[in-house]
Amino acid sequence: MRRADRPQFAAADEPTAAMAPGPPDPIAFLQEAVRCDTVNPPGNEAVLARMLCRVLDQAGIKTDLRLCRDGQANLVATLQGNRPGRRLVLSGHLDTVPLGESEWTHDPFSATIIDGRMYGRGTADMKGGLLALLFAFLAFNIRNQGDFAGEVVFAASFAEETGSHGARQMVDDGHLPPFDAMIVAEPSSNQPINAHKGVLWVQVDATGRTAHSSAPSEGVNVIDLLDRFRGDLGRLPLATDPNGHMTPATMAVTRIGAGKGNNVIPDKGFMVVDFRTLPGQDHGALLGRLNAMARNIADARQGGTLTITPLLDLPAVETAADAAILDAVRQGLAAVGRNGAPPGSANYFTDASVFQEIGQDIVILGPGRADQAHQTDEFIEIAEYLAAIDIYTAAIGAYLNTNDPDNRGTQPAEREKQ
Repeated sequence: MRRADRPQFAAADEPTAAMAPGPPDPIAFLQEAVRCDTVNPPGNEAVLARMLCRVLDQAGIKTDLRLCRDGQANLVATLQGNRPGRRLVLSGHLDTVPLGESEWTHDPFSATIIDGRMYGRGTADMKGGLLALLFAFLAFNIRNQGDFAGEVVFAASFAEETGSHGARQMVDDGHLPPFDAMIVAEPSSNQPINAHKGVLWVQVDATGRTAHSSAPSEGVNVIDLLDRFRGDLGRLPLATDPNGHMTPATMAVTRIGAGKGNNVIPDKGFMVVDFRTLPGQDHGALLGRLNAMARNIADARQGGTLTITPLLDLPAVETAADAAILDAVRQGLAAVGRNGAPPGSANYFTDASVFQEIGQDIVILGPGRADQAHQTDEFIEIAEYLAAIDIYTAAIGAYLNTNDPDNRGTQPAEREKQ
């Protein structure tokens, strides 16, 4: 489907049927969200953020919408209890990945529902999770009317898919306050995840010396330099988890390029390498090792150079299995008749890699299957989406339970001084 053929939501100023006064229908509103094209790049997340903001404003909830880049925005909304307590953040991102090259069976922006599944880009990753958090946030507000301890914060960020840029801006400008716990609604089949890998993307730029291909010894071929570097990468030891909770760290070359003519020795080239790392793994030490490899190759091949440039550097995330937020999530699952499995781990990264700088315990929990993320004909099970709303609502209540003597948290005024 061409971008010109996609539904246009230039301003989203007129409420649709799903956005009529009063609480919107969760299914209809998810369809509206999926029909809103927030493919990143370019993003255009401000349109969806305004849609969410309107629903929150109609509920009388304080919102803070910040336009950050062209067409992009972050949104934070806060429910303040009438007693001191913990601060819980509900986090989701507004953007989606591109459609890919394969043909879709269902229009990716139609939000078609067939046999209990809603199809469309972002249904699983992660507009389903984002809106489930929103409706749980609204439900908790209706049920408690401010009569609870602590705070609940709903946070919707832009540009997660291209490197958590919205989360970074939320942290850097103080838009999101420090927190005691966070739920990130990435797709996990409504099962808790307490750890995920970090990511280090590096670009290796090679410079050599051009020559006619009939006299290759007169030049320095950057393909040879990159090939040697790739060989050395394969001999790097990859970290393993001594507890067996996470799969080993990984390395993959994801892009490579060089050369402009069939009869010319190429003198410029590049390679991009994707490392997925474990909690506690030192990215600085890894970069030092890569730079040493590059120098050794350059020293052995006079006239050639290799330069290492980090493109994305986000640490792994891990929360203790006995954390209070995980116990609250288990209670949320029990509320819908499910026995929560022991918390698992994920190989992908999330905004949590950035948000952990200002917070404590983080759990990944969302409707939708992880294997649907970034896929052609992406879908979410409607039943799982609706179950997530109830799970989140119960988990929020359990975490902010005023009968729990440990629900003291760090008071907002004290937090801002730290």
